[in-house]
Amino acid sequence: MNSPFLWEVTSSYIDLEFKAKIMKKFYCLFFLLIICYACEQDQLEPVIKEVPNSIQKEQGEKNFSKSQTVSLNSSGTEFDLGNPVNLDISTTILENSMTYLGYQIVEKDELFDNYSSYLSCSFSMSCLFKAVQPGEWKIRAVIEYSDSYGAQTAYSNEVNINVILPSASEIMANSLISGQMSAAWSQTLSAAYPDGREEKGFMIYMNTMPGHNPYFYEIPDGIESGPQAPCGSKAEIAMSYSDIDNPNYVNGGKYFVGLFHTHTPVFYCTGYSRVTGPSDYDIDNINAAKAPGILTDYSKNPKIYWYDPLDSPTTTSRYGLYDRREYSNSN
Repeated sequence: MNSPFLWEVTSSYIDLEFKAKIMKKFYCLFFLLIICYACEQDQLEPVIKEVPNSIQKEQGEKNFSKSQTVSLNSSGTEFDLGNPVNLDISTTILENSMTYLGYQIVEKDELFDNYSSYLSCSFSMSCLFKAVQPGEWKIRAVIEYSDSYGAQTAYSNEVNINVILPSASEIMANSLISGQMSAAWSQTLSAAYPDGREEKGFMIYMNTMPGHNPYFYEIPDGIESGPQAPCGSKAEIAMSYSDIDNPNYVNGGKYFVGLFHTHTPVFYCTGYSRVTGPSDYDIDNINAAKAPGILTDYSKNPKIYWYDPLDSPTTTSRYGLYDRREYSNSN
């Protein structure tokens, strides 16, 4: 028979053991909660802070310079060959930071590159130069400078200019040309005789190469003579031209600008006459050259006769479609 005392004792022991286990688990759980709370307090929070501009500039734009502007302006768009052209620069670049300043010039349809010509006015905010080659050109300024990022290069806008050759009236007004025209007419009269006559003439150039300043008109081949033409035959003169076009713009060149020739008297050709003024052959040839022709002939219209005096009045005038040579860079 079980003892009531033993049961009571056993039951009490069991209750005490159960309570001890419960308390142990409670203490462990409480300890863990404390540790977790401490860990959470020690956890680093993300810091959101704006990086100073100086650091951003150094880190994010280390190899890039602040944008600078260079503006180029010209004193005009069209210039006579040999006349001055003025260029001016405005820029945000400080002059004391510049290591180079120059002006590139190329033909209008070409690209700027390392082989482009440079005008002779480096390290100047303005450039006064002579228009020494005809045709259409474009110009830009090039500035090399240093800043906190190192060496930099800036380019200006492009400026376009058109350089034109002289007109017939400008050519005839030149003292060299007018003097040679008079001399050619005198030679034409001297070459008229009963057995025939000769036309006289010359090709007219402008030379803008170094050493020709101011730029002179030139007649490099002098006064030329056509073949002797007997009475009743057609008097003619054949001449040719060629330009000298230097690859470097500043070296200029030598350019054909017009043709002059004379027509002959018929004073010694009894019974003959001829129409005065330029012939169809004259006009066709000068139009093909796209240049002005200049002719000295008797002013009597429409014909001169054998009985008209040798020294009858004359006129010198332009003929053909072109008042000035139509020049392009592809010529």
